[in-house]
Amino acid sequence: MKVTYSKAASLAIISLIYGIAIAAGILAYGWFSGLMPTLVVFACMLPGFGLYEEGESAVWLTWLGFAVCLSSATIQLVADTQMHRFRAAYPGKICMAGLWKHGRHPNYFGEIQMWWGVWIMYASLRGFDWLVLAPIAMTALFLFISIPLMERRQLDNKPGYAEYRKKTRILI
Repeated sequence: MKVTYSKAASLAIISLIYGIAIAAGILAYGWFSGLMPTLVVFACMLPGFGLYEEGESAVWLTWLGFAVCLSSATIQLVADTQMHRFRAAYPGKICMAGLWKHGRHPNYFGEIQMWWGVWIMYASLRGFDWLVLAPIAMTALFLFISIPLMERRQLDNKPGYAEYRKKTRILI
């Protein structure tokens, strides 16, 4: 039996997975908290879908976007690894080492940068259009919702966080 590749089928599977993620988020966190971040991530994937369907050869800007994505994944991996190791060694303390010395949320910086990288790749082949709103929405989600919520939690639970906050930038 020969299996043929279908972009439409691939997109249908991805859409089904996101439908399940939306439903799970709503059940776990309520309508706004569960639905909003999932919808923003889905919107950020639209440029990726457009890039996926384009099928054109990469240009230098496509490779730049890919490099941005690769560096983003590296930043997230390093930041998360540093935090995991720090928490294991110093439970309840504030991590001020590695990337965390330069920014309070380097993992979020990597996440934001990742979606800009996807959009750069898309724009390199399709041009500038309304899908620039996708990484803008993701950036806004982090800057105006996720980070402020995390900051409030840290201020309430970690003595010394206010001082760390004064001397350390928010992202990188």
